[in-house]
Amino acid sequence: MARGDLFVQVSHFEGHSLGLIEAAKLGVPLIVSDVPVQIEGITRSDGQQCGIAVATDDDSGLARAITGLLDSPQAYAGRADQARRLADETTFGAMVNAYRNFVP
Repeated sequence: MARGDLFVQVSHFEGHSLGLIEAAKLGVPLIVSDVPVQIEGITRSDGQQCGIAVATDDDSGLARAITGLLDSPQAYAGRADQARRLADETTFGAMVNAYRNFVP
């Protein structure tokens, strides 16, 4: 994954993705499907989306997202920085606290 240029996960159904967290920690720009758990996965606690979400049935939108990042070093660097900032607040302790708040 560290050698990858992008993290692309455009599934119709997804659980909380450890792969997404790993990619963010590596500073790899994130492209995900617009399903709720994916949106949550790329959104920081301040509400900023740190990745690109595309509709699961929008192949041309996915292609635009991929080429837009690969063709623009500035856009790529910005999304890579956003991924790293997302990873900074995605810690083991934060995940444990989220589970504690979820489970009665």
